[in-house]
Amino acid sequence: MVDNSIRTRFTRLLPDLAGSEHDLRYFKDKLVKVLLGLIMLVIITPFFLVLFQVAGTGLVQLFGTGPGQGLDFLFTFPGVGLEGGIRNAFVGTVELVVLASSVGVPLSVFGAVFISEYTRPGLIKELIEFASDVLAGIPSIVFGAFGFAFLVDFLHMGM
Repeated sequence: MVDNSIRTRFTRLLPDLAGSEHDLRYFKDKLVKVLLGLIMLVIITPFFLVLFQVAGTGLVQLFGTGPGQGLDFLFTFPGVGLEGGIRNAFVGTVELVVLASSVGVPLSVFGAVFISEYTRPGLIKELIEFASDVLAGIPSIVFGAFGFAFLVDFLHMGM
């Protein structure tokens, strides 16, 4: 009868592993760890190459001394082509964060305190908790798309 077990195959390939079952398991464990480490390295290397390329290009633009570089890049209006900076995007982002936080933080804190401290168990509390769970489960991009459609199409603001 021919023995085709894993141990027999390994001992044929590497005769010095003819020791105990523990030695064979140790060898297989190390082999799998090395192979998985190599696979991980192959998978992660392109990510870090792209990350370093983008970071390097951005840092040169942000800390450079040429025209349109450094703080001028952040605080000048965009120009034609590659000229100018990102002032509109920078200021718009800051305004959006401040406005959204000034509305969202007090509303959410007061709502959470109201639900946990003042409402009695019942239908209203269950409806509020259900609505909160549903809203938390919807990605913010969906709210943004509906808000954009409402403001632009329905209220005719913007474009």
